[in-house]
Amino acid sequence: MALEGISHVVGAYSRLIAQAEEAGDAGRAAEQSAWAARRKSLTPQNRAEVDVVTGESAQMLTQLRSAR
Repeated sequence: MALEGISHVVGAYSRLIAQAEEAGDAGRAAEQSAWAARRKSLTPQNRAEVDVVTGESAQMLTQLRSAR
């Protein structure tokens, strides 16, 4: 669930990153990179981090979807 949530966040950023790059805003790309790095570091053994990421992903997706 956490990995899926992160993947959705990274995907949702894709459109926003394209728009930001056109506007010269490198901050969005950095945010997507941070989420991609979290996805790579996440392991099932670290249940606490999985729970944190699952919650943060849900919140971030809500924010990103409302920005459309």
